[in-house]
Amino acid sequence: MARVKGTPLLVAATASVEEFLLPVVEIKNSITSISTRTRNILSIVIGVTLLVVVVIILLYVRRITSAILGLAKATDDISLGNLDATVEVKAKDELGLLADSIIRMQDSLKAAIERLRKRPM
Repeated sequence: MARVKGTPLLVAATASVEEFLLPVVEIKNSITSISTRTRNILSIVIGVTLLVVVVIILLYVRRITSAILGLAKATDDISLGNLDATVEVKAKDELGLLADSIIRMQDSLKAAIERLRKRPM
């Protein structure tokens, strides 16, 4: 309500609550839409990331497992007397160190057997 200057008249205006709340509702709907899209995109990114991580872990586990199985087979062959068994691990980590140790053991056994054969009876 406001007075009109120079007159005894008053001017009054009304507005419905919906007119005032309409921008708030529009902003709320916009925020909800953005939030839903962000949640969906984030869910997809997390899902793809987890899938990639699982695939990498499976490949790494497969590589380690096959190296261990190869070393186990080679040591079984050596224990049965096959001193020419091949030990094939190309890793530079602990498995490579273990493979090198098995190869050194294999060479030591060959040398010991050769010394025993050359020994006079």
